[in-house]
Amino acid sequence: MKISEEIIILYQKIRNIYEQRSKDKEEEDKIEVNEVTGNVSAFYEKLRNSVDFKEVHLLRRFAIERNLKRRLMLETLKPSISRSLIEDMIRSKYLENNAIPENKVHTLERVISKYNKLYSILNDVYRGKEREEYFNWIVGVQACEIDTLFNPEDIEDAVVEAMYEVTKTRVKFKGDNVDIKEKDIQLYIAIHKSLVKSDNTIISHHLLNLYFPQWEKADDSIIKMLGSNFPSIYNTIQNHLNHPYQQKLFNSLKEPAITFKILYELILEKGSSLE
Repeated sequence: MKISEEIIILYQKIRNIYEQRSKDKEEEDKIEVNEVTGNVSAFYEKLRNSVDFKEVHLLRRFAIERNLKRRLMLETLKPSISRSLIEDMIRSKYLENNAIPENKVHTLERVISKYNKLYSILNDVYRGKEREEYFNWIVGVQACEIDTLFNPEDIEDAVVEAMYEVTKTRVKFKGDNVDIKEKDIQLYIAIHKSLVKSDNTIISHHLLNLYFPQWEKADDSIIKMLGSNFPSIYNTIQNHLNHPYQQKLFNSLKEPAITFKILYELILEKGSSLE
């Protein structure tokens, strides 16, 4: 398998990522919570997680999702809850105490405000089970975006991209009924599932940003456009996730996935000292 060129590019990306992380840590003002309260909340989370075991990164997202759903039910999912949401995550030990920069509060406020506008648009149009289905999906995607705000997936994305570049010419689809774009998306999904254990919600978040690269910093016009076309966007993503080729493709990636899993674990283990 020829991977030298792709690995060189990956190595350069990883070095840049760690350099940027080092600069981010220089932010002086950090968010701090009471340790006693934090220990109580963390104990509660350990009890919950011992019953419902998942991958660590999924557990963190599930915690954010539960928090959002609770606040959404109480109609308190507003930008003003940003600090308390962060503090809840610190108390539950999903985020490190005295490590999150204060400026993240304002960034989170913008994220919550963006999704609130989308909720409002859909709430005026849809009712019953349809609205519930859409809202549940959006809450999951929103939780992913919030999670990546505090735990960037830049390393995961770089390794996924490297594996994609290596395998895209090696994977063959039988038949001509799958176009190039669908093949690329199916390969991307399969790599995410096999390499970094992404579930459908995380992949939905990535696909939404693939279709709408401007979503992360969306203005009112983008939010309105997405809200107006939401059923079509939602169904398109669901069709990608449930494509009949997915399982076969996942199975065909087992061999290269082992190689890149080892590489991925090595990167996480060595961190900024990777040579």
